[in-house]
Amino acid sequence: MKGLWFLIFLIIVSFYATPALANITAKEIQPLAFGNMVVTGAPPQHIVITPAGTQTHDAGITLLPQGLPVHMWKNGICLLSGFTPGANVTVTISTPVTTELIKGGSSFDISTFTLDSDTDPETATYVADGSGTVTVQIGATLTTNAAAASYSDGPYLGTYTLDLTVDY
Repeated sequence: MKGLWFLIFLIIVSFYATPALANITAKEIQPLAFGNMVVTGAPPQHIVITPAGTQTHDAGITLLPQGLPVHMWKNGICLLSGFTPGANVTVTISTPVTTELIKGGSSFDISTFTLDSDTDPETATYVADGSGTVTVQIGATLTTNAAAASYSDGPYLGTYTLDLTVDY
């Protein structure tokens, strides 16, 4: 079996805010990554990365040993700054967000983006720290595509935009 590298980078984060929030910025701290894998099962097969950074996968996906840090599975981390220290900040991901990553004739779908919340995976409330910053952890699900006959070796890279609504 050949190894398959798969990485996805959270490059673009946009959010909606009222004019009073015009000084709020978003910066990626850690890209979302699904790690090295071999797809052995018929589609659909899934890998889920939680906002906390844990991972589960279906039996038809074999994860290769964690190697270089760039090839490990990781949750995405985004830093929002410019809030009043101590402010309650509610962040909502607009759904559905689905991204197709294509290499040759093979593709994966990335969907079900989630935030680190105990009650609603699409909405989380944070308290801005002393510098007016909020750290948002993001998870997602990778799904193999039924149309893919096989997956070739190498990285599958992509970008996606998450629309975050910020209220505070």
